[in-house]
Amino acid sequence: MSYLNPITLIPRLYQSTDPVAPQLLGQLGDIKSIFKACLVTGYGNKQGAGYTIENETDVSAEFISPNIMMSKIGVEEVNDYCYPFCYNGTQKVRANWNAGQLNTYEIRRFKTRGWVMLVCELGLYFIVTVNGMSKVNYMGLTKSAINDNNQNMAMLSLGYISSSSTSSPIGLDFRLGKHTGANFLSNGASLSWQYNKQETFFITMVSDVYYRSDGSVLSHQPALLIKNAMTSNLERRTVITEYQGRPVLSVFLPNSTSDWAIDAYAFGAMIYLDYWEY
Repeated sequence: MSYLNPITLIPRLYQSTDPVAPQLLGQLGDIKSIFKACLVTGYGNKQGAGYTIENETDVSAEFISPNIMMSKIGVEEVNDYCYPFCYNGTQKVRANWNAGQLNTYEIRRFKTRGWVMLVCELGLYFIVTVNGMSKVNYMGLTKSAINDNNQNMAMLSLGYISSSSTSSPIGLDFRLGKHTGANFLSNGASLSWQYNKQETFFITMVSDVYYRSDGSVLSHQPALLIKNAMTSNLERRTVITEYQGRPVLSVFLPNSTSDWAIDAYAFGAMIYLDYWEY
């Protein structure tokens, strides 16, 4: 599982518009129920993704992939927030940073809510869209550029769900071998503005995502592309479309509902639907 010996996996697609899919109402337990339905039990005519569940409560659960290379992951809802987490060995790593949390209070405020989950046995993307604003969360492995003995995990969050602007459109917890942190390497004024490190961003309209530490590229983020704010066809919606002949889920990621913030800092993400490389 690396640049030299990549493996290809086909993701499964689940979404709130499916018949009898669980819905996102902003109540405690909603997100746990969605993860359980997609990963374990299935719903309607869709089977689960083959994960198993343990340590389940009304508001939290841990999920075990059918692939032993994948660390155990989970979600935990407390008051107005949902915290994704994974395990580093036996140590639980919870997304405590602002951008990594899912704000269930903001979800409850709006009537227009939806979700999409894309999942394979080595990772998943969970996209929440509320009132035209979306948040993309990834939990899983990355495509390693170093010898890490297949021990790596990223929890990545892009976007923000709020009626007010924020300077945190991206959150990241990362480990790869001995590396426990990395810079996010992609494009877009909105992303470079947050970190104020222009040199870490490609000057392209659409870019893959990489992680870098001490001048070296550590790994590649599976399946994800970033469209920067200058991209002319930055659609303000989540839609299935194509990019260079491959099907993608295109997601609009503003960090506010205000026009000036959208013009200045909104960007887009695209996630491949046909296959992912690890």
